[in-house]
Amino acid sequence: MAERLRYTTEPVPSPTARDELEGLIESLSESGTLRTLQGLTGQFAEVSGVAMEHLNAPPGRRLIGSIALLAEVLSKIPAEKLEGVADGIGNGTEQASEILGKDPPSTLQVLKLARDPDVRRTMASLLVILKTVGQALGEGERAEAEDSDRAL
Repeated sequence: MAERLRYTTEPVPSPTARDELEGLIESLSESGTLRTLQGLTGQFAEVSGVAMEHLNAPPGRRLIGSIALLAEVLSKIPAEKLEGVADGIGNGTEQASEILGKDPPSTLQVLKLARDPDVRRTMASLLVILKTVGQALGEGERAEAEDSDRAL
C-alpha cells in the first residue's frame, strides 16, 4: 500500500493597503483616468467657472428644476411598480425590435393585438395619465387666465 504524502501549504499573504493603493494607481494610469483627473485638477477653477456659468443661465436653471421635479415624481412611485414598468419597457423594446425586422403586421393583426388584456390595460393606464396631465395643464391655463383677469 502506498504511503500517504504529507504536504503543508503556506497561506497566501493578503495584500497590504500599500499594495492595493499601488494597484489602484497603476490601473488608473493604464486606463488614462489618472491623466484626465490630473488635467481637471490643474484646470479646476476654469472648469468649475464654466460649469457655474452654464448652470446659472436660464437653460441651466431649467435643467436643475427639471431634475428636481423628476426626482420628486420618481419618489412618489413605489420602487416595485417602477421596476415593473422598466422591465416591461425593456422587454417590449426587445420584442418590438424583432417585429421591426419583419414585414409590418396587417391591420387585422394589430386589431387582434389590441384585444389582448395586457395591451388594453396599458392603453387604459396611458390614457388615464394623459387625462391627468391634461387636467393639470388646464389648471395652469385657468390660473394664468385668472391672474390676467385680476390684472385688468
